[in-house]
Amino acid sequence: MKRPREMMLENVEEFKTWGPLLADEMRPYPERTGETFRTFVSMLSNGLPVTHPALKEVCEFLSISADG
Repeated sequence: MKRPREMMLENVEEFKTWGPLLADEMRPYPERTGETFRTFVSMLSNGLPVTHPALKEVCEFLSISADG
């Protein structure tokens, strides 16, 4: 499998607040603001433990398996 060496992400300020939503209200969890964005950046740079709470969401966004 070939993987990209670089990835560009549009410079949109709101990306930094990307995080999980409250299911019943479809608004962000105030105390978890930015969690998904930080997870995404960590996953693409340093990697993540398989127990990370946002791993599944980021894998779904990237259309990859969380199983490895």
